[in-house]
Amino acid sequence: MLAKYPHQFAPYTGVMGCGPDLGAEPYPGTLIRLPLRTQEQAGESQICQRAYSEQEMRDLLDKTAQQARHLLLFTQSVSSFRLLHLRDGLDGSLQTDTLLKVSRSLIKCIRPLPGTSESADLRSQTRVLAAAAEYLAGDNGGAVDGSFAGQLKLHIDVQINETEAKRVGIDTNVAITASDNWLVSVALGSGESLEMSRQREGLSLPVASVAIRLSAGGTAIEPVNRGVAFCFLPLPIESPLLFHVNAAFAVTSSRRYLEEATMDEAEGRWHPGRWNAALLREAACAALVSALERLTAENITGAPSIWPLLEANNGVWHPLIESFYRTVFTESDRAPSIFFTSVGWRPLAQVVSLDESALGAAALGFEAANVVRRLARSLVPAGSGLAEGLASSVQAAAVRLNLLGHRLWSGEVFVANFLEQLNSLWDSSDDERHLCSEFLKFLLKNLSREDIAPQDPTVWLMSEGIRSMLKSSHFLPDQSNRLCRVSDLLDPDCAAAALYFPTDSVFPRTDFKEDYSLRPVLISLGLQSQIPFDHVLERANTVSALSQENRLEDALKRARSLMKYLDLNRTEFQDRLRELASVEFLPAKRKPDDCSLHWRSDDYPVTQLFAPEVLFESKQETLGSLCQVLEEIHENKSGSALTDSERKSCIELLTRLSELSELPEPSEIFAPDHEGFLVRCSHLCFGSVKWLSKVDKLRFAHKDLAYGVCEKLRIPDQRVQTLRKHHVPLPFGQKEELTTRLKGILQGYPLGIEIFKELVQNADDAGATRLHFINDRRNLGTEKGPALVVVNDTTFNDEDIEGIQKLGVGSKGSQPWKTGQYGIGFNCVYHVTDVPMFLSDNRVLCVMDPHCRHMPHANTESPGGMYKDEGLDEVRDDFRDVFDGFKITNETTTGSTVFRLPLRTLETARLSEIFPAAKPLNSDDICKLFKEFAEDLSEILLFLSSVKTIQLSELGTDGKLTKVFETSSTISDPSACIRFRGECQKIGRQLVQKDFDPKLLHCARRNKWIVAQQLGLPADSASVIPSKDQSKLGYAVSNGEWKALPKVGVAARLDQSKKFHREHRVFNLLPLPLTTDLPVHINGHFALDPSRRSLWEAHSSDASAEWNNLLVSTALPVCYATLLEAATQRLPLEDPIESDVSRWESAFLQEDLSEDVSEVLQRLGLPLIVRGRRFTDCMKSSGLSYVPNANPDNIINYLKGVRCSALRDSLPIQVELTPFAGVLGVETLMHYLLTNLSPEEQTDTKDSERDSAEIRRMASLISTPLNLTADGMLRIFRTENLSFLTEYVRLIPAKSTDLLSQFCHKKIQEVFKPPPPPPSTSLPVGYFSRPNRCPSAHKSGLYRKFSIAEFRRCLGNFLPACCSPNVPCIPLASIETQLRGLKFADWIRDVWKFLSEEYEIGNWRSPNSMLAVLRYALNENPHKPRHLPSADMANSFACFVQQHQGAMEQVIGRRDLISELQRLPIFVTLSGECVALENLSPRILPADLVSEEMHLWRRAAQFVFLRKNFQLEKLHRLMGCNELSEFAANVDFILPVFDNFSNHTKQAQLQKLKSLAWDFQSLRRRNPSESRSFEDALKNARIVPFQQSWCRASNFFDHRVDIFREFCSSEEFLPFQFQQDDMLTLMELAGLVTECSPDMVLRFANDTANLPLDLARNKSETLLKFVASQSFEQHRTEAFLSQLARISFIVPDVKPELQQLCDKGYVQFSSLENCVIPENVYICWTVLPVAPAFIEELGCFRKYLQEKPQMDKFFSHLKNLIGSRQFGNAGLADSFKASQRQASKHYLNALRDSPCILVDNGSRFAQPCQVTLTERDEIPPFLFACPSGFLQYSELFLKLGVTRQPSIEQAAMVLQLIKSAAKDDFCQWPCWNRQQNAFACCYRFSISRVHFQPAFACACQHHTEEETNKSYKLVEASQVVINDAVAYFERLGDATLSGIQFLDLEFCGISADQQRTLERRLNKDLRVPRLSELVKEQLVSDECPECSAGEAGCQ
Repeated sequence: MLAKYPHQFAPYTGVMGCGPDLGAEPYPGTLIRLPLRTQEQAGESQICQRAYSEQEMRDLLDKTAQQARHLLLFTQSVSSFRLLHLRDGLDGSLQTDTLLKVSRSLIKCIRPLPGTSESADLRSQTRVLAAAAEYLAGDNGGAVDGSFAGQLKLHIDVQINETEAKRVGIDTNVAITASDNWLVSVALGSGESLEMSRQREGLSLPVASVAIRLSAGGTAIEPVNRGVAFCFLPLPIESPLLFHVNAAFAVTSSRRYLEEATMDEAEGRWHPGRWNAALLREAACAALVSALERLTAENITGAPSIWPLLEANNGVWHPLIESFYRTVFTESDRAPSIFFTSVGWRPLAQVVSLDESALGAAALGFEAANVVRRLARSLVPAGSGLAEGLASSVQAAAVRLNLLGHRLWSGEVFVANFLEQLNSLWDSSDDERHLCSEFLKFLLKNLSREDIAPQDPTVWLMSEGIRSMLKSSHFLPDQSNRLCRVSDLLDPDCAAAALYFPTDSVFPRTDFKEDYSLRPVLISLGLQSQIPFDHVLERANTVSALSQENRLEDALKRARSLMKYLDLNRTEFQDRLRELASVEFLPAKRKPDDCSLHWRSDDYPVTQLFAPEVLFESKQETLGSLCQVLEEIHENKSGSALTDSERKSCIELLTRLSELSELPEPSEIFAPDHEGFLVRCSHLCFGSVKWLSKVDKLRFAHKDLAYGVCEKLRIPDQRVQTLRKHHVPLPFGQKEELTTRLKGILQGYPLGIEIFKELVQNADDAGATRLHFINDRRNLGTEKGPALVVVNDTTFNDEDIEGIQKLGVGSKGSQPWKTGQYGIGFNCVYHVTDVPMFLSDNRVLCVMDPHCRHMPHANTESPGGMYKDEGLDEVRDDFRDVFDGFKITNETTTGSTVFRLPLRTLETARLSEIFPAAKPLNSDDICKLFKEFAEDLSEILLFLSSVKTIQLSELGTDGKLTKVFETSSTISDPSACIRFRGECQKIGRQLVQKDFDPKLLHCARRNKWIVAQQLGLPADSASVIPSKDQSKLGYAVSNGEWKALPKVGVAARLDQSKKFHREHRVFNLLPLPLTTDLPVHINGHFALDPSRRSLWEAHSSDASAEWNNLLVSTALPVCYATLLEAATQRLPLEDPIESDVSRWESAFLQEDLSEDVSEVLQRLGLPLIVRGRRFTDCMKSSGLSYVPNANPDNIINYLKGVRCSALRDSLPIQVELTPFAGVLGVETLMHYLLTNLSPEEQTDTKDSERDSAEIRRMASLISTPLNLTADGMLRIFRTENLSFLTEYVRLIPAKSTDLLSQFCHKKIQEVFKPPPPPPSTSLPVGYFSRPNRCPSAHKSGLYRKFSIAEFRRCLGNFLPACCSPNVPCIPLASIETQLRGLKFADWIRDVWKFLSEEYEIGNWRSPNSMLAVLRYALNENPHKPRHLPSADMANSFACFVQQHQGAMEQVIGRRDLISELQRLPIFVTLSGECVALENLSPRILPADLVSEEMHLWRRAAQFVFLRKNFQLEKLHRLMGCNELSEFAANVDFILPVFDNFSNHTKQAQLQKLKSLAWDFQSLRRRNPSESRSFEDALKNARIVPFQQSWCRASNFFDHRVDIFREFCSSEEFLPFQFQQDDMLTLMELAGLVTECSPDMVLRFANDTANLPLDLARNKSETLLKFVASQSFEQHRTEAFLSQLARISFIVPDVKPELQQLCDKGYVQFSSLENCVIPENVYICWTVLPVAPAFIEELGCFRKYLQEKPQMDKFFSHLKNLIGSRQFGNAGLADSFKASQRQASKHYLNALRDSPCILVDNGSRFAQPCQVTLTERDEIPPFLFACPSGFLQYSELFLKLGVTRQPSIEQAAMVLQLIKSAAKDDFCQWPCWNRQQNAFACCYRFSISRVHFQPAFACACQHHTEEETNKSYKLVEASQVVINDAVAYFERLGDATLSGIQFLDLEFCGISADQQRTLERRLNKDLRVPRLSELVKEQLVSDECPECSAGEAGCQ
C-alpha cells in the first residue's frame, strides 16, 4: 500500500514525528487526517453542503483556545493536548509551530479509586468508567455501598504561543499562560441510576464527578463564575453552580442542552431526562458532598461559598440541588460535617445557626452583629458550634423551607438563651462580661425606638415576649456588678435617688446609668422611681450613722433629700409618717453669732441629730412669747419713751421675730417709732421718699430698725401710708377668693382678640363713639411698665364704677338694651395684667388689685382702691409717675376714660394666682394681637349702636404715637339708627316696668354691607312665649325677671369685587367664635354661657335656652326675610341670587338631580334653582306643606302640562330635532323617572307592593312625549297602538321602517330590562339583582309584549315565503337578500333564542329553568348515550350551576336546590367517573392522588371520591363535600387497604407517600392531630416489599445506625432501593427502627455470647460503647445496667505477653460483674477475667466491675505465675514488675513468708527477709538489694520484712546459707570469691550492731610450715577460738593446737581496730572463747629464776 499509493501517505510525513518510510519505521500512534471540504466538494456532497473557509478554521482554533483550561479536566486517559500549525519552511521542509499546549499532572491522590493505590499513576486514577465497571463486576455482586469513590488534586497548565497565534491570525483574548489547581471528586450512583444503567441499553455507568478550583497554594477555593456541564469533555451548557459537573449525561441532538423529563414520564413512558435526574441526584450529589468533606478536612477556606443556591433550584439542576440539601440538612449520624462553626467543621446535628435576617450585620449593623456572634459562640451547647460563613441566601432558603428547624436561633430564641446563660457568662471572664454588657445596651436601645417600621429587620426586638423575658430576668448590673432584675433597681434621676450615694448598689451600673437613651426603656421594664416607706425609714436611720462617722455634710444632705422626698409623697406616706417621729435624722438650727439669748441646741455636739418629735415643739410658744414680751414692755412703759437699752432689746426681739416663718398681723406687733415710743406696726411707716412733700402727719419706725426687718414685719412704707389717707376702698362683692373667682372666669376666656371685643362692647354700651387701643411701650417704673392703654370718649359714673366691681352682675342688669349686662366681659383684661386701672374724666382713679399686693391697704374685703375728686388731687402731685401712664399724645383725660393695663411681667407671672402657669407678656405680643384684631375690625362695627370709629396705635419709648390701623362706619340713614337705639331704650325701660309690648321695627343701611335689624317679635307671634305655667321663660317675663331685649339682626356683604372667603358668624353685638352655614351674619341678644364664647345650652329646658330658641326660630327668620326683600328691591336683577329669588314661586329645586338629568330638564324649559344649598331639607324641616322639588311626579306633570304642549304638538319627529337632542336625553330622563321611586315606595318590604308602585309610575307616563321608537322618532305614549317592548327588535331589518316604528328603541329597552352579559364565561357581578321592568311595563299598558304571533305577522312583511306552508325550502341566498343587511347566521340564532324563551324551555338567562333541562338530559332522557356526560361536560354543568347558585336559590330555595343537584350526575370522581351524590357521602380528594384501584378504597358503599377542582369549591361546600388533604385521604382510605393493592399500585402509592413524607414536618406544625393519625396509619401499613411479601417498616432496622450494622443481618435491613435518602424519610415515619431500645441491647448481648470469641470481641465493644453513648442516656437506668451486667458476653482482655508468661490465662466469655478492673490485671489475670481497657473509659460500667480479686484468687494466680516455666524469660521482667507492685499493696500478711519480690534483674523471687533497701549492702545470692523500680513501695516492703540495711538476723541467715552451700570446705566452693565477699560483708556490718547473733564463724585450719595455702571452713561459733595471744600460739606449737579451730578474719579486709572490736563482740555476745582464756601459763618448778625485770616488766 505504501508503495502503491505514496501520495496518499505523503501528507502524514513529518507530522508529529511520522517518518517518510513508514514501512521501515512504523508510527507508534494514530494519526487522523480530516481534509477540509472545499467549495466544489460542498456543491457535490450529499452529506453536507457547507465548505469551511480559512477564517472559520481560525474561529474554531480560537474557540479551542478559550476552552483549553477545561479540556483535560475530566478526560480519562488523555493528559496532554497540543495544537500545532503546520506550514512550509523557507527551505521547503515542513515547519511545525506549537499554537497551544495543555498538560495535566497529578498533585496528590487523596483517595484512590477501588482497585488502585495512592502510588498509582494519573491515568489509573482518571479512568473512572473502567474502575467502576471492575468494581461492579467484583465480589460484591454488583451492590453499591458507597465505597466507590475517588478524590485527587490535579494541576492543569495552559501555554499559548502568542507570536505564532498572531501569525496564523488567531485573535484570542485568552491569557498566554494559565495554571489551575483542581480538586476532583468521583462517586458512583447506587440507586435508581444504577438500575437504569443495568436495565436500559445504551446508558453508561452512573458515574459522576465534580471539579472545584483551588488557589495556587491549594489553601483556598476560587469558585468559577459559571459552572459547565461535562460529558468527560466540556459541553456548551452552563449551570448556575460554582463548580463543574461531569457525568455521562443524556443530551439533546444539538448537544446544547441536557435532556429533561417531560410529559412522557407523567404518561408512564421512560424519558432520558430521568437518567440525568438520577445521575445528578445520586452520583453527582455524592461526589459534591465528598468533595466538600475533603475541603473541610483539609481546612481549605471558602467551602460554604460554593454551595448550590436554592434560588437556582430549577430546571435540569433541580435534582442535584434538592438531593444536596436533603443530604446536608439532616440530623442523622451519617450527615456530612461540612458546616463551618466556631469549633470546627460539624454536621447539622452539632450546628447552631443565627438567623441572619434578624441577627446579622444587615439587620443589626456590623458592631452589634459581631457582639451577637461572639456571644453566640459561648451560648451554643457543648459539642456544638456556631455556624459561620454560611451564605445568607442559603440560610434564607433553608429558613424558608424549615430545613434548620430548632437549629436556627431567631432573635427571640437567641435572647432567651442569652438570658438563661447570662449568669454563667457574666462570671466567666471580663471579656465575656463586656460582650454581655454591649449586647444588653444594644437590646435596650432598640427597645426604646418608637419609629420602627414593620419591615425593619429589628422589629422582633419590639415583641412583648422579649419585654416579658427582660422583666423577669436578672440581667441589669448594679454598681457592684451584680446582675439584678430591673424592678430591683432605682432610677438615678428620680427623687428617691438622692437618698443614696451614687455608688450604692441600688442603681444600675455607671455605664447603664449615664446612658440616658436607655432610661425610657428601663423605666418601661420596671426601673423603680419610688421606694416604699420601709426603705425610707431605713434611709432615715442611716442619716444618724453618717453623722456619727463625722460625715456631717453627707448626713445633712441626705436629711434634706429625705424631707424633700417625704414632702413629694406625703399623701402616700401620711398614714405612716408617725413612724419617723422618733428617728434622729434632722439637725437643729444653730445659734446665730449675734444672738445674746440662750440657744438650746448649743447643749449638744455639732454632729447631734434630733428626732422630729423633739424639734419644733415650742414653735408657737416662741412666736407668742416674743409678741408677748413686746406687749408687756409697751404696757410697762405706759406711754413713755424707751431707754436706749430697752430700745436695743426691742429691736433685737423684732429682728428675731422677723426671722420666723409665720408672723402675726402688723397690728399685733409693737415697734419703736422715730421718737422712741412703742406703737403698733400698722401705725408706722418706713422709708424716705423725697418727692413726697406732706409727711408731717406720718409716724416713722425707729432708724435703728432695718428696712428689711420692717418689710418682713409688714410695716407700711411712707408711700403706702400716704396713700391710705386718701384711699376709698373698693369692696368687691364676692364670697370666694377673688383670684380663684377670676381664674374660673378666665378659663372660658382664651387669650386673644376677645379682650378687645369685650372692651369695644363695654364702650358701645356706654355710648362711646370712638375707641382707641394703644400699645404703650414706655417703662415708667413698677406697675408702670409697658401696658395696653384703651381710650374712649365717655366717662364713668358712680353706677358704672359700682357695676364694674360686681363679678357676674355688672351695672347693666337693669338696662336690657345694653349687651354687656352680665358684668363678666371686663374681667378678660386679667389675661394680660394683674392690676387693671382706669382714669375717668380726670377725676376718678380706680385700681383693682385681686392679689392685694400692689395697692396699699388692699385686702380680701377691699381688693383695690379708688381716689376721687379732692383725694385724687391730694396724691396727684406726690405720685406724678402714676398719672404719667395716663397721658397720651393727642388724647385728653377730661371727658374720656383711659384704661391702663400694665402687662404681666416675668415676676408677676410667677406670683400670679389668677394664672399660676401664665406666661409673661410684652409689647410684641400686643402687637401680634393688633394684627389679628385688625382683620376683624371691618365686621366688628356691623351691629354696634354707638361706636363708629376704632383706632389701633403704637406709643414708642420716646413718647411718639404712631397709628397702626383705623376703621370707621358710615350709615346711610343715621336718623333711623338713632330712632332704633332710642326705641330699644324705651322698650327696655318698659320691660323693667313689666310693660312688654313687642313691636316690629327694622332698619336697613347699605354700603359694603346691607344690614337689617329688628326689635321685638312678629305681630302674629304673640303666643310664641308660653304662659308662666308652661315655661320658665314665660315665668321670668311675667315676673319681670327677664331683662333681655328681643333684638336681632342680619348682615349680608354686598361688595363682590373682592374675594370674600370668611365664614359667616353669630354675633352678640360683637362676633362670637361660632359659625353658621348661612350666607349672612346673624346678630341677636342671645343668652351666652359664662365664657361669653358660646350660646347658652342646658341639659334641660330653662329660660335662657328657651330665649335663644325663641330668637332663632321666630325673630331671626323674619329679619332674614326683611333683608332678602330689601335686597330684591335694591340689587340689580341680573344678579344670580336676585334672579333666583325673584322667580322663587315658579322654580323647582334640583338638589337630588344628577348633572345629566338637570341638563335635560333645562333644555325642556323646566325652571330649576341653582345648586349649592340644601333647600329641600330646610323647607321640610320648616314644616312646609309643599316643597317645589324636581321629583319624578313634578317632572311628569310638567311634561303633561301647558309648558310642554308645543313639544307634544310637534310629535312624531326625529329625536335629534327635539329639546332632548338625541337618544341619550330620552334615555337619561326615562332612567331617572323609573329608578327614583318615592322613599315610601322604596322601603316597601314586599316585592308585590314594589311592583305595584312601578306599574303606577309607568302608567303615569302615558300622555308624556317620551315614547322613543326603534326608527329614531319621538312619540307620545298613548293607550292605543302600543309599541313592542322587546330586545328582539334586532330581528327586524333596518330598512323596514314601518315595522320599526312599532318597536321600542333598544336603548329605552335597556332601561326596562338589563342588557345581556358580556361575551365571557361569567356573568357580571350583581347581574341578577338588577330588576327586569318589562313585566311591569306590559301590565301598566305603556308597552305591549312581542309574541310569536306578532313575530309571524312581521315575518310576513319582509320574508313572506317563510309564512307560506306550501314552501318547504327557501334558498339561503334569497333570505339573505331579503334580510337587507342582517347576517343569516346571527339572525337565525336570535330567532331560535326568541322561540325558546317564548316556550319557556331551558334558558341560560333563567338559570332555574336549566335545572329541568339538565334533569331531563342527564336522568330522564331514554336516548341519552351511555358515555354522557363526560368529565368536561359535567364540570361545565357544575360551573354553570355554581355561577347561578344565587339566582336558583331565589327561585326554589337552598334546600330544594341541593336536593335537585344531588340527583344530577355532574360530579366528577377521582377516577373520572360522573356520579350523582344522592345517598352518598362525598369526599373531595386532591387531584394528584394515585387513583389506581380506587374501588378498593371504599370502606362502605356510601363513599364517593371527588376530584378537587378549585373552580367548584363553592358548589362543593354547598353540597357538603368534605375536603380531605392528601394525608387524611391516606389515613382514611388508602393505607387501611394497602395490602389489597396490586404490586404495581403499591409501588405508585409508595412514590406518592415518599413525596408526602418530605412535607410531613410542615403538617406537624400545622395540624398535630392529623400528623399523628398519618404516622399511626403508616406504622400499621405493610409498605415494604420483602421476600415475595410485604412487611411493615417497623420490622426493619435502620442501616445507618452503627449498632444495627454491627448486630443485625442483611435480612433485617430495608431492601436496597428503600435505603436511599429520599425513601428513608418515609420509612422513618412508617416506624423504621432507628433507635436501639434496652430490650434490643439485651438481645444483642445474648446473641454475642453465642459467637466465637474472635467475632464477639468487636461486637461486645461496640455494644458497650453504644450503651455508654449520649444517645442511649435516657435508657441507661440502674435496672437495665444491672441486667446487662449479668450477661456473659464480655471477651476478657488478655495481653499476649502475659499469655506467653503463663498459658493459664482466662480466655472465656464473662459478664461485667465477674470482670476485674484493667488496672489489676497483673494480680489476677490467670484466674479471673479482666475487663477490656475501653470499659473504664466509658465510666458507666465501672461500678459493676470487681475492684480487686478475693484472697484465694490472688494466691491461685500467684501460684500459677511462680510455677510457670516461662517465668525466667528476661523479656517479661518489666511486665512482672507491675504485678509485683500490685501484689505488694494489697496482701501484706500473706506475702511475708512467700518469695514474692522479684530480684536479681527479674530472674528470681526472693522472700522479704532476703531483701534490704540499700544496694551497697547486697550480698548476692544470699541477700539482695531492693530493685530501684520498687523503692517507691519501701514502706510497704518494710512491713513485709525487708530491712533498710542488713540486720544481724540477715547476717546470720547469710552465714547459714553460705555454710549450707559450702558444705565442708569453704575454700573449695565454686563461688569462693562471692562467699568470701559475703562473709566479709556480714562481719563488716556486724561490727556496728548492738547484739551479735551469727551462729557461725570462719575458722582457719592449721597447716604445716610446708603448706603455703590456708584452708577455711565455717563452723559453729562455739567451736572456734579467738587467737588473742600470739605468744601462746607460737609457744604451744602445732601439736598442742591440732584440734583447735581459730577465728580467722584476715580475708574480711577490715582494719585491726575493727577486727579487735569484732572479736570483743564475739566474745561478749556469743561466748566465743579467747585463746588467753583457755591457756594458763605457770612455772613447772620453783627452780625457775625470776625475771630480772620483775612483774612490772613481764610481757
